[in-house]
Amino acid sequence: MHNYNLIENIVKKMAQNEYETSIREALEMQVEALELKCRALETKLQAIEMMNTNVALLRSTREQYGDRSHQKQGYHSNERDALQRALEPEVRTLIEDKGRKVNKATINALVNIMLVLFERKNVTGNEMVDLTKASRVTIMRHLGDLKEYDLVTLDGSKRKGYYILTDSGYKLYERSRLEAGLPDED
Repeated sequence: MHNYNLIENIVKKMAQNEYETSIREALEMQVEALELKCRALETKLQAIEMMNTNVALLRSTREQYGDRSHQKQGYHSNERDALQRALEPEVRTLIEDKGRKVNKATINALVNIMLVLFERKNVTGNEMVDLTKASRVTIMRHLGDLKEYDLVTLDGSKRKGYYILTDSGYKLYERSRLEAGLPDED
């Protein structure tokens, strides 16, 4: 019986040691995880400090040289808006004269494509997709419509060619500039 008690005590101590070992290992893993979190937070703090430095540099540069970036962009945007407002009824009339009904979204898309061509002079289909943020299928359909109305033509192959304004497209553009009260382009 004495040997049995001795063996039982040894087994209990071994179980207690295994339990303590597993708790110690779990605590060590938690400490490692906390150390990793601390390092991640330190990295984030460094990134925030770098951003603050960049913001401070940007502010000092703006104070030193002035911030004029919004002026040109605002003027360009106002000019574009005026052109869009002048072009919309012209394009709507042109389409309706061909016997087609069209909604405002389509008119806006067609006018937007024409404005991109006015600004860029020539644009590939892929560039037009990037510039207008519309799907390729939609852009190709609208470019086809503009070709049908003789406002746009494709110079070159479908794959590598550029879309450009036709003479009637440029005339419409000039008429719209005058109607919008914008000065002639030289």
